[in-house]
Amino acid sequence: MDDLLRLAERVEKLDGPDAEIDRLIHFHVVHPWLAEKSVKWVVEAFGRPTEFLWWDQYRLDAKKEGYPDEWEPFTESIDAAMTLVPEGYCVSAMGEVPDDCDWYCCLWGEHESEGEPERRAKTLPLAIVSAALRARASIGKGEGK
Repeated sequence: MDDLLRLAERVEKLDGPDAEIDRLIHFHVVHPWLAEKSVKWVVEAFGRPTEFLWWDQYRLDAKKEGYPDEWEPFTESIDAAMTLVPEGYCVSAMGEVPDDCDWYCCLWGEHESEGEPERRAKTLPLAIVSAALRARASIGKGEGK
């Protein structure tokens, strides 16, 4: 769960969409078994041993950039960000912070024991992603659960 919290902290510092963070979310939430394989950029972000998967090496050799079809732009799209909200949680409030350039998102869930995960970020998708990652970390849901 430490990885999810560190990832949430990185999301909160972003000024806009970030494909690298989207990849890390994909490999820690959507397909966590791939993160266990220690892909190079996961290693650089979290300090684990380097070991390439065949498809990652292929992409590097072909100098391919951008999103594969199965990677969602979590940090750019509200719809994609909402897919990260864990089951049993709902958005209780979200909007722009008055007199500030930030957005906020509050999640409420049946598993929450220490209050709602409310997070601020520069865009609404980033605020949703951060709150969702923190909610997943608090209930131990995300990395394969």
